Amino acid sequence: MINDTTKPLLSPKDLAARWGCSERLLDRQRIAGTGPAFIRVGTRHIRYPLSAVEAWEAARQHTSRAAEMVAA
Repeated sequence: MINDTTKPLLSPKDLAARWGCSERLLDRQRIAGTGPAFIRVGTRHIRYPLSAVEAWEAARQHTSRAAEMVAA
């Protein structure tokens, strides 16, 4: 459960701009369960807690391709 009221929530458009990717990629990540945690606000709005995005990014930082392969 996400409970972080001190950091902002990012819309899919905001997160796509941050990562330089498409909103469709974020849709696919949500469906597959491979992206950062998200919050559904109502029936149509998705928001990403900044803390969840930062944690997701930190978990995927590697110093080399070899280090990435070992982590996988």
